[in-house]
Amino acid sequence: MPSINVNVDQDVDVYDFLSSCNEDEIQEVVEWLEDGDYIHNGDYEKRIPLDKQNISDKEWYSLSDKFSGIRLQLNLEDEKIIRDILNKY
Repeated sequence: MPSINVNVDQDVDVYDFLSSCNEDEIQEVVEWLEDGDYIHNGDYEKRIPLDKQNISDKEWYSLSDKFSGIRLQLNLEDEKIIRDILNKY
């Protein structure tokens, strides 16, 4: 009997998808994000929930996300300044 492969493109709203997931399925998504190095273990727990963030929180998280991707572009002096600030806390 012949085999038929059918590809279907379906757009799914992320909010709708995640809203329909139970707690175990959400945990699977989080683990997938960690395994793919999209987030680091525990990073998501340290942030203020999105619906409770003010404009300063949103700006801070945006800057910290940007910072995590540019370390190799920093000169040693800038990296030391940032490291010293972060080590204070």
